[in-house]
Amino acid sequence: MNRMKQILFYGGQALCGVLIAAGLMTAVLRFGGASAGSAAAPGAEKILQSLENGGDPASIDRLIESREESRFVEEERSRILAAAAEGFTRDGWQSSAEKDKGNGDKGVWAKFRDYVLLGDSRAVGFSYYGFLESRRVLAESGASILSIPSHYGELKSLDPSYVIFCFGLNDAGAYFDNGEIYAETFMKYIEEIREFLPDAKFIISSVLPTTDAALAKSPGWKRIELFNASLAVTCPEHDVVFVNNDGISAEYIDTLWEPDGVHVNSAFYVYWANNIYDGMLRARAAAAGLTQDAPEETGTTASEEDEGTDAGEEADEDETEGGEDA
Repeated sequence: MNRMKQILFYGGQALCGVLIAAGLMTAVLRFGGASAGSAAAPGAEKILQSLENGGDPASIDRLIESREESRFVEEERSRILAAAAEGFTRDGWQSSAEKDKGNGDKGVWAKFRDYVLLGDSRAVGFSYYGFLESRRVLAESGASILSIPSHYGELKSLDPSYVIFCFGLNDAGAYFDNGEIYAETFMKYIEEIREFLPDAKFIISSVLPTTDAALAKSPGWKRIELFNASLAVTCPEHDVVFVNNDGISAEYIDTLWEPDGVHVNSAFYVYWANNIYDGMLRARAAAAGLTQDAPEETGTTASEEDEGTDAGEEADEDETEGGEDA
C-alpha cells in the first residue's frame, strides 16, 4: 500500500512538471511569434524615424506594405501622414504648438536643413535678416526665373535634398505676360535640375501680392494672381509642391508689408517660412510613396513678440516699383 502511494505521489509530480513545461513552451512560442510579427510590421514611429534619417523611400514604403492586414496598412499610412502634417517634434523640428505661436527662432528656422532657396529680393530677406544661411539663399534683387540656370553650379555643389523657389515679382512685372508660359518655363528649369539632382524635392512658393497702392503704379503686377493659378495646376503634374500663401498675405498685407507696398518686413518671414515648411513635409511624404491633399493655407495665429524679428526693420531697398528690378 505504501509502495502504491509513493508511485501515485511521484507520478503526479512528474505529470505536473510535464504540464508546466508544456505551458511554458506555449508561452515562449507565443511571445516569439509576437516579436517576429512586430519585427516584420514596424510601427509608424519606426517608419518616421527611418524617413527622418534619410531612409530610402521605396524601402520605407515596403515596410509599410509588410503589414498583413490591409486595414492596418491604411491606419499606419494615416498615422504617418498625420505626423508629417503636424511636424516632427524631435531634432529641432517644429511642433504644431510652436507653429501656432509663430515662434521663429526656437522652431521654424531650426528645421531648414539640407536645402537651397532661390528667389528675388523678397527672398533675400531670409538671409539678410539672418534667418537662414547666406550660402544656401541664392537670391538677388531683380532676379527672375530666367536667372535659375546661372545657379546650376552652386546647386550641384550644395547637392540639397530640398530646392525651394520664391520668385515671381519681377517675372510678372517685366518678363512674362502669360501665366501658362511662365509655369511651363519654370517646369523646364526644374526638369533640367532633376538631371543632376535626381533625388531632390522641389517646392515653389506662390508669388506674394502687392498692395493696391503699389498695384496702381504698376498694373503688370495684376498678373501675379494668374501666375499663381497656373502654378497651382502645373506643379502637381511635375511632382512639385506648390505652397499657397494667400492666407498669410491677406492677414498681414496691411501690417507687415513695407511702405513701398511690394516688400515685406522681417516679422513676416516666420509666417512665410512656416508655409514653406509645410511644403517640405508634403514633399517628404510624397517621396515616401504616400499621398496627402495639400492643406488649405490659412493665416497663422502668432505672438506679436516673435524673438529675432523686428517689424520696424526695412527690407532691401534696391528694388523699385513698376516692374523694374525688384
